[in-house]
Amino acid sequence: NPTPPASGHLQVLQWNASRSLHYPSWLAWCDRSPYDIIIAQETGWGMTGEWSTPQWHVLHGADRYASVLVMVRAALISREAISVAHHIPGRIMQVRLHLYRPHDIYAIYQHAWNSGGNVSQLLNKRKRVWTCLRDCISHTPARNLLLLGGDYNTPLDFDGQHIFTKDPKYAKAAQIDRDLFRTLVQDNRLAAIHTRVFHPTFVHGDHN
Repeated sequence: NPTPPASGHLQVLQWNASRSLHYPSWLAWCDRSPYDIIIAQETGWGMTGEWSTPQWHVLHGADRYASVLVMVRAALISREAISVAHHIPGRIMQVRLHLYRPHDIYAIYQHAWNSGGNVSQLLNKRKRVWTCLRDCISHTPARNLLLLGGDYNTPLDFDGQHIFTKDPKYAKAAQIDRDLFRTLVQDNRLAAIHTRVFHPTFVHGDHN
Protein backbone atom coordinates (compact mmCIF):
# COMPACT_ATOMS: atom_id res chain seq x y z
CA ASN A 1 0.00 0.00 0.00
CA PRO A 2 1.20 3.54 -0.72
CA THR A 3 2.90 5.34 2.14
CA PRO A 4 0.67 8.19 3.33
CA PRO A 5 2.16 11.57 2.34
CA ALA A 6 3.70 13.83 4.94
CA SER A 7 1.33 16.40 6.39
CA GLY A 8 0.44 18.98 3.78
CA HIS A 9 2.06 17.08 0.89
CA LEU A 10 0.42 15.16 -1.92
CA GLN A 11 2.14 12.95 -4.47
CA VAL A 12 0.88 13.65 -7.99
CA LEU A 13 1.47 11.91 -11.30
CA GLN A 14 0.83 13.62 -14.67
CA TRP A 15 1.07 11.42 -17.78
CA ASN A 16 0.03 11.21 -21.42
CA ALA A 17 -1.09 7.63 -21.97
CA SER A 18 -1.08 7.75 -25.80
CA ARG A 19 -4.36 5.81 -25.89
CA SER A 20 -2.76 2.83 -24.17
CA LEU A 21 -4.66 2.43 -20.88
CA HIS A 22 -6.05 -1.08 -20.40
CA TYR A 23 -8.31 -0.50 -17.42
CA PRO A 24 -7.74 -3.66 -15.29
CA SER A 25 -3.93 -3.56 -15.55
CA TRP A 26 -3.87 0.24 -15.19
CA LEU A 27 -5.98 0.08 -12.04
CA ALA A 28 -3.78 -2.63 -10.57
CA TRP A 29 -0.71 -0.46 -11.20
CA CYS A 30 -2.40 2.58 -9.64
CA ASP A 31 -3.33 0.56 -6.55
CA ARG A 32 0.35 -0.26 -6.01
CA SER A 33 1.62 3.23 -6.82
CA PRO A 34 2.55 5.88 -4.21
CA TYR A 35 0.37 8.60 -5.75
CA ASP A 36 -2.53 10.45 -4.20
CA ILE A 37 -3.70 12.16 -7.42
CA ILE A 38 -3.21 10.91 -10.98
CA ILE A 39 -3.90 13.04 -14.06
CA ALA A 40 -3.73 11.54 -17.54
CA GLN A 41 -4.62 12.35 -21.13
CA GLU A 42 -5.32 10.16 -24.16
CA THR A 43 -6.62 7.20 -22.20
CA GLY A 44 -8.28 5.66 -25.23
CA TRP A 45 -11.57 5.43 -23.33
CA GLY A 46 -14.53 6.83 -25.26
CA MET A 47 -16.96 7.53 -22.42
CA THR A 48 -17.53 10.30 -19.90
CA GLY A 49 -18.26 9.06 -16.40
CA GLU A 50 -17.49 8.94 -12.69
CA TRP A 51 -17.07 5.89 -10.50
CA SER A 52 -15.22 4.64 -7.44
CA THR A 53 -13.15 1.59 -6.54
CA PRO A 54 -11.99 0.58 -3.05
CA GLN A 55 -8.87 2.75 -3.53
CA TRP A 56 -9.83 5.44 -6.06
CA HIS A 57 -12.40 7.94 -7.16
CA VAL A 58 -12.20 8.00 -10.98
CA LEU A 59 -13.39 10.94 -13.11
CA HIS A 60 -13.14 10.78 -16.89
CA GLY A 61 -14.13 13.08 -19.74
CA ALA A 62 -14.03 12.33 -23.45
CA ASP A 63 -15.12 13.42 -26.87
CA ARG A 64 -14.54 11.70 -30.19
CA TYR A 65 -10.83 12.55 -30.39
CA ALA A 66 -9.67 13.41 -26.87
CA SER A 67 -9.89 12.30 -23.26
CA VAL A 68 -8.78 13.39 -19.81
CA LEU A 69 -8.66 11.46 -16.55
CA VAL A 70 -8.34 12.38 -12.87
CA MET A 71 -8.00 9.77 -10.13
CA VAL A 72 -8.10 10.68 -6.44
CA ARG A 73 -7.23 8.36 -3.56
CA ALA A 74 -10.38 7.27 -1.77
CA ALA A 75 -8.50 7.55 1.54
CA LEU A 76 -7.98 11.26 0.88
CA ILE A 77 -11.61 12.32 0.49
CA SER A 78 -15.15 10.94 0.17
CA ARG A 79 -16.86 10.90 -3.23
CA GLU A 80 -19.54 13.26 -1.92
CA ALA A 81 -16.84 15.90 -1.36
CA ILE A 82 -15.75 15.92 -5.02
CA SER A 83 -17.36 17.99 -7.79
CA VAL A 84 -16.54 17.90 -11.49
CA ALA A 85 -17.11 20.19 -14.49
CA HIS A 86 -16.40 19.40 -18.16
CA HIS A 87 -15.55 22.82 -19.59
CA ILE A 88 -14.49 21.39 -22.97
CA PRO A 89 -15.30 17.66 -23.14
CA GLY A 90 -12.12 15.63 -23.44
CA ARG A 91 -9.98 18.80 -23.32
CA ILE A 92 -10.52 20.62 -20.02
CA MET A 93 -12.01 18.94 -16.97
CA GLN A 94 -12.11 20.56 -13.53
CA VAL A 95 -12.21 18.46 -10.38
CA ARG A 96 -12.71 20.26 -7.07
CA LEU A 97 -11.80 18.54 -3.83
CA HIS A 98 -13.74 20.10 -0.98
CA LEU A 99 -11.02 19.67 1.62
CA TYR A 100 -10.05 21.95 4.54
CA ARG A 101 -8.55 24.06 1.76
CA PRO A 102 -10.37 23.40 -1.52
CA HIS A 103 -8.19 21.93 -4.27
CA ASP A 104 -8.98 22.65 -7.92
CA ILE A 105 -7.46 20.14 -10.32
CA TYR A 106 -7.60 20.81 -14.05
CA ALA A 107 -6.88 18.01 -16.53
CA ILE A 108 -5.94 19.58 -19.87
CA TYR A 109 -5.31 18.21 -23.34
CA GLN A 110 -4.48 20.82 -25.96
CA HIS A 111 -4.89 20.08 -29.67
CA ALA A 112 -1.67 18.73 -31.12
CA TRP A 113 0.16 20.96 -33.56
CA ASN A 114 0.04 19.91 -37.20
CA SER A 115 1.37 22.43 -39.71
CA GLY A 116 0.38 20.12 -42.58
CA GLY A 117 -3.33 20.62 -42.02
CA ASN A 118 -5.64 23.63 -41.93
CA VAL A 119 -3.51 25.90 -39.73
CA SER A 120 -6.17 28.60 -39.33
CA GLN A 121 -8.75 26.07 -38.16
CA LEU A 122 -6.25 24.45 -35.81
CA LEU A 123 -5.28 27.82 -34.32
CA ASN A 124 -8.93 28.54 -33.61
CA LYS A 125 -9.34 25.20 -31.84
CA ARG A 126 -6.21 25.76 -29.79
CA LYS A 127 -7.24 29.34 -28.97
CA ARG A 128 -10.54 28.03 -27.61
CA VAL A 129 -8.62 25.84 -25.17
CA TRP A 130 -6.27 28.68 -24.12
CA THR A 131 -9.21 31.07 -23.65
CA CYS A 132 -11.27 28.57 -21.69
CA LEU A 133 -8.31 27.69 -19.48
CA ARG A 134 -7.63 31.35 -18.75
CA ASP A 135 -11.29 31.87 -17.84
CA CYS A 136 -11.23 28.81 -15.57
CA ILE A 137 -8.18 30.06 -13.71
CA SER A 138 -9.65 33.55 -13.32
CA HIS A 139 -12.81 32.09 -11.77
CA THR A 140 -10.95 29.83 -9.35
CA PRO A 141 -11.03 31.34 -5.84
CA ALA A 142 -7.63 32.69 -4.83
CA ARG A 143 -7.64 30.72 -1.58
CA ASN A 144 -7.95 27.39 -3.39
CA LEU A 145 -4.95 25.26 -4.20
CA LEU A 146 -4.65 25.21 -8.02
CA LEU A 147 -3.14 22.27 -9.88
CA LEU A 148 -3.02 22.11 -13.68
CA GLY A 149 -1.95 18.82 -15.19
CA GLY A 150 -1.90 18.39 -18.90
CA ASP A 151 -0.40 17.76 -22.27
CA TYR A 152 -0.26 21.28 -23.68
CA ASN A 153 1.36 20.25 -26.98
CA THR A 154 3.28 23.52 -26.68
CA PRO A 155 6.79 24.26 -25.40
CA LEU A 156 7.77 26.97 -22.96
CA ASP A 157 10.91 29.09 -23.24
CA PHE A 158 13.09 29.65 -20.19
CA ASP A 159 12.35 32.86 -18.28
CA GLY A 160 14.09 32.24 -14.95
CA GLN A 161 11.03 32.92 -12.81
CA HIS A 162 8.04 30.83 -13.86
CA ILE A 163 9.48 28.52 -16.50
CA PHE A 164 12.64 26.59 -15.78
CA THR A 165 13.65 24.64 -18.87
CA LYS A 166 16.89 25.61 -20.63
CA ASP A 167 16.66 23.22 -23.55
CA PRO A 168 17.66 25.20 -26.70
CA LYS A 169 15.54 22.95 -28.91
CA TYR A 170 12.44 24.81 -27.73
CA ALA A 171 13.56 27.88 -29.69
CA LYS A 172 12.80 25.92 -32.87
CA ALA A 173 9.25 25.01 -31.90
CA ALA A 174 6.71 25.07 -34.72
CA GLN A 175 3.72 26.23 -32.68
CA ILE A 176 3.14 29.83 -33.71
CA ASP A 177 0.70 30.42 -30.84
CA ARG A 178 3.14 29.31 -28.13
CA ASP A 179 3.31 32.82 -26.62
CA LEU A 180 -0.34 32.41 -25.53
CA PHE A 181 0.75 29.59 -23.25
CA ARG A 182 3.74 31.51 -21.93
CA THR A 183 1.59 34.57 -21.20
CA LEU A 184 -1.02 32.45 -19.44
CA VAL A 185 1.66 31.03 -17.13
CA GLN A 186 3.20 34.41 -16.39
CA ASP A 187 -0.03 36.40 -15.95
CA ASN A 188 -1.40 33.90 -13.46
CA ARG A 189 1.90 33.49 -11.60
CA LEU A 190 2.00 29.77 -12.29
CA ALA A 191 5.10 27.60 -12.09
CA ALA A 192 5.80 25.13 -14.88
CA ILE A 193 7.01 22.31 -12.66
CA HIS A 194 7.50 19.56 -15.24
CA THR A 195 9.85 21.70 -17.30
CA ARG A 196 12.41 21.66 -14.50
CA VAL A 197 13.55 18.45 -16.19
CA PHE A 198 16.42 19.42 -18.49
CA HIS A 199 16.04 16.54 -20.91
CA PRO A 200 12.66 16.12 -22.62
CA THR A 201 10.62 13.14 -21.44
CA PHE A 202 8.85 12.82 -24.81
CA VAL A 203 10.13 13.15 -28.39
CA HIS A 204 7.96 13.31 -31.51
CA GLY A 205 9.77 13.88 -34.77
CA ASP A 206 11.88 17.03 -34.45
CA HIS A 207 9.95 18.41 -31.47
CA ASN A 208 10.09 17.61 -27.77
